[in-house]
Amino acid sequence: MIQRIQTVYLLVSIICLSIVSFGTTIITGVIENGKWILTAQSLDKKMSNTELDKLTNSPLYLMFLVVALLCLLSIFQYKNLKRQLMISRLSAFLYFLSLLFLGIIAFRVFFSNAEIQSTQFGMGFFLLIIGLITSILAIYNIKKDQKLIDSLNRLR
Repeated sequence: MIQRIQTVYLLVSIICLSIVSFGTTIITGVIENGKWILTAQSLDKKMSNTELDKLTNSPLYLMFLVVALLCLLSIFQYKNLKRQLMISRLSAFLYFLSLLFLGIIAFRVFFSNAEIQSTQFGMGFFLLIIGLITSILAIYNIKKDQKLIDSLNRLR
């Protein structure tokens, strides 16, 4: 049974990361005869007359899966709030680093490339933002629980 709200926040973060890790489009850039597609697994260039050309394999999905596993581990550390807080902070930090790495890739490919005519953010981008926000909210609520337990211990 889910007793605390941070468990729900961490589960939402895990679900968002899992969906993005397995092929959801993060950013799409349109060029005159095709488009660039960035997913967590690769950066692809799809021309209108040819098949999909995989240009690079991105290790982002491994990072997202590691962060999802850390969030899952954090859920199971509910009896030790200090450890749960530490693991949640580590997962949020790695989440932020992976988004920063994603931003660097997107900037180098989409925003500094002269042939890109327009850029569209896919569902994966918004899921990543929602996951980061819920991860930060989980940390906030873990701190709140820890503060409540400390104040109860003072009263005893």
